[in-house]
Amino acid sequence: MMKNKTLLTILSCLLVLCCLLTACDTSNLSSNGSKTTTTPTPTTTTSTEKTTKPTPSLSVTTTRNEPKPEDMPHDEQLLLGGINVTSFRIVYGASPLLKEISNTNKTIAEDIGDMMQGENSACQFDYESALRLQALIKELFGYDVEIVDSASTARDISQYEIVLGEADNRLSHIRTTEGLRDEQYICKFNTAVTNMPYHYIIAGGSYGATWHAIDAIEQYLRATLAENPDAVINIEKEYSLSGTYEFKSIACIGDSITRGSQAFPSGPYAISNGMADKFGEAASSVYLEQYLSYPATLQREMWKDYLVYNYGRGASTMMDIGSSDNPYYATTTQFNSCLARSNEANFDFDLVLIMLGTNDAASCSLSDTYKNQFTAEAESLITQIKAGSPNAKFVLMNAPHRCDGDKTNSADANMRAIQKETAIALKAKGYDVYHYDMEAYTIENLSTTGGCSTNDKEELNVHEYYYNIRFEQIGPGVYSVIDKTHPNCRGYGKIAEGMKALALHLLENGQAPKYMINIG
Repeated sequence: MMKNKTLLTILSCLLVLCCLLTACDTSNLSSNGSKTTTTPTPTTTTSTEKTTKPTPSLSVTTTRNEPKPEDMPHDEQLLLGGINVTSFRIVYGASPLLKEISNTNKTIAEDIGDMMQGENSACQFDYESALRLQALIKELFGYDVEIVDSASTARDISQYEIVLGEADNRLSHIRTTEGLRDEQYICKFNTAVTNMPYHYIIAGGSYGATWHAIDAIEQYLRATLAENPDAVINIEKEYSLSGTYEFKSIACIGDSITRGSQAFPSGPYAISNGMADKFGEAASSVYLEQYLSYPATLQREMWKDYLVYNYGRGASTMMDIGSSDNPYYATTTQFNSCLARSNEANFDFDLVLIMLGTNDAASCSLSDTYKNQFTAEAESLITQIKAGSPNAKFVLMNAPHRCDGDKTNSADANMRAIQKETAIALKAKGYDVYHYDMEAYTIENLSTTGGCSTNDKEELNVHEYYYNIRFEQIGPGVYSVIDKTHPNCRGYGKIAEGMKALALHLLENGQAPKYMINIG
């Protein structure tokens, strides 16, 4: 009995000791914080005061199984509407060019990359902005926020999204809804657009404005952290950032070569160039010229700091020559649109590129009367634009090169002489006018050899890569060459390269282009 009692006593003591050790271990874990979580709560934009998180209520059904806010990690320093930023993903809009091209039911991404010029040939502007926002959050807070293409998540809408730019199935024409001009941007929650209470909208009236909306976000976050590096920043639902960015702006005035005609040819042109077989007849010049013209390529090249507008009208003339086939440019809807934009409040064109005269050449003369009339027409265009953009610089360009082996045709040469004299006359009157040798530029740069030949066939061969040259059989062993005038998308891309150098020279004191003509 004594042995049994002694054994029971020892066992009881061991049991009590184990309980004490367990309690002590639990107390130590709680005191060092390794198992406890402090739940950060929404604050004002600069305060660290904590409040209770709201629970989101969705007005639409999503297909994603997402945690409730109270089940999410609670150690983040950046919150959107009281929700941790790591619960969000950045959703951006797909390339508008690739969306348009996809309608041809062809896979042409590789081909179009070869045809187009410029670092942004695929127009992935919103994607670049998304990458920038992701990097900013990573730098300031150390969080990795997922980036997704809205086209790939059309049926997988998350409750918590930073919707950037023109995102499919999330933004119902946000730029139109908000009435944003090209230079304006907004950053705010907008349930009226997405019908989702935790969608944070970052959008601009242009792709560049969306990029600069992130300027405003970055400035706000850095300023807040500078005041208090430990602040829990909550961008509340009622808080919004909006503003404008001062872009430099370029107006492109001209005929079909400015418009971008035959940039991506259709019909017989497409057949002769193999484009119909690759891309289908839907990929016509009208269908894609808005993406492949020289102004469009120039916009892609300079999208972050420039707005480039295409006011080209096919077949138009500088002079009112009374032809139903050649509209008088001063009366076109394109010129009226140019004037309307120039006259808008808080907007001015910085540079106006004028390439008119190619369609006037056939009826021009070197008489003083014709020269004076041509100069008067150019002065009228410039004066009307200056009424709204008084500080704009104007470039009068001569007619581009035609791939014509007939060197006896003097019409284009006469027109170029008149264009130069017009620039000189307007400069003498005090206009801020420059003259650019588009003929020399296109001869040298829209060629595989850097020049032309006096032989018709050789000339066509060296320019075929950049122009819409089509050989058509008109009889046994007899061929005619159709369209020696219009560049293709490669050629328009090359013209844009020259215009970029010109713009940087005139607006940012860049190196003077080789093809500027000295007019005093």
